[in-house]
Amino acid sequence: MKNDPSKTSVKVDDTMVSIHAAVTWRALRSKRSPVWVGTCQDLGLVAEAESLDELYSSVMETMDLLFHDLVKEGDLDEFLSEKDWQYSGNPNVPRPRFFIPWQIIMAAGRNDSLLAAA
Repeated sequence: MKNDPSKTSVKVDDTMVSIHAAVTWRALRSKRSPVWVGTCQDLGLVAEAESLDELYSSVMETMDLLFHDLVKEGDLDEFLSEKDWQYSGNPNVPRPRFFIPWQIIMAAGRNDSLLAAA
């Protein structure tokens, strides 16, 4: 069966800004706490949530806020340049939508981890 490109492609419009990077988050839940904590060394960010589903949402929201702040402050180009990352699209449109490829590595213990793509 052939893939139908109209059903599998992402709709790109004038508000989409793609960040050309691969961002990794590490998620951990302490045995003593029901809270999930996600850390992203690439972006210097931390997110918390009470469930793994909420952590996924929190991660996306946290990254979106970071990139909107970088655009607002005029620091996006410098930030990406320091990481040797690039972007395509126009971040200066009203309400840009950022697409940042990312994944979460869930640490189940010190020696055992699972990979979950987002």
